[in-house]
Amino acid sequence: MISLGHKSIKYIFTYVQLAHIYFGGVKKYVSIWVTDRDQETKTSEEDYEYVRTDPKDGASLHRKVDTSAAKLIGHD
Repeated sequence: MISLGHKSIKYIFTYVQLAHIYFGGVKKYVSIWVTDRDQETKTSEEDYEYVRTDPKDGASLHRKVDTSAAKLIGHD
């Protein structure tokens, strides 16, 4: 805390939480269902990974790791 120049320990807790999220622990994902080729192209350009295809309607599920800073440190 002192070496980083902080007067409050709350910043250290934030760093620990961020380190846990980025370097280990439970990952949170953003998921979307894709129903056409244009959407599928867009998801690949946005670094979504393919998960599975629903056999009933042919829609495919894609996901990527949620790196939203607001969610990582608990702010709205």
